[in-house]
Amino acid sequence: MRGVGVKVAVVSLAFWCLFLFAGIASFIHGGIEQHMPGYVESIGFTASFAALIVSAQSLGSVFDKLVMGWLNDKLGVRYTTLLELICIIVGIAGFIVFHNPVALIVSAILFGVQDSLMSVSLPMLIREIFGSRNYTEIHAWIRTGVGLFGSFSGVLVGASYDQLGSFVPAFVALIGTCVVAMGCVVVAYRVRRKLVWTTDDGTVVSKDERIDATA
Repeated sequence: MRGVGVKVAVVSLAFWCLFLFAGIASFIHGGIEQHMPGYVESIGFTASFAALIVSAQSLGSVFDKLVMGWLNDKLGVRYTTLLELICIIVGIAGFIVFHNPVALIVSAILFGVQDSLMSVSLPMLIREIFGSRNYTEIHAWIRTGVGLFGSFSGVLVGASYDQLGSFVPAFVALIGTCVVAMGCVVVAYRVRRKLVWTTDDGTVVSKDERIDATA
């Protein structure tokens, strides 16, 4: 088993980048998914169409998870995750800009990609940056960001609507968090070169062996 020790990992910049990434992924999920039906109705559509939008979002989630493995093999988890975040940004922007049924359905499908950020992308990012040796413990620590951020995302978006009378400002802010999440991924990969991987007996792992371990 090769990877970064827990004590080294939790004080590294890469760890806190992935911690923030995990929190943002949870925040996006709870901030929009919980309010999606309310938003659709607030711009003049019926409750039945709002339910259709929720189904479209689920369709996007299913499609994303089906192609995720293939994309990771072709592009790598880093670039696949960035591509997912771009799709989410386009989906949220579509909710804001377009108010016709077809465009909203397409936007919901694109936004549905966010479901795999926590379930697929995050575990693979952790393994690629920190290795397998202490993956379980590092993953558990990073997952606390999901609970911390996700616990109040829906409340904040709802409060924003109550104060401003529109979901748009909150949605724009969530686009900003997607950009921050992209930055977190980029920085985590840049600083991972400084992380020292070792085996269980303390032997330092070479760069070539690290590449083989994550291939």
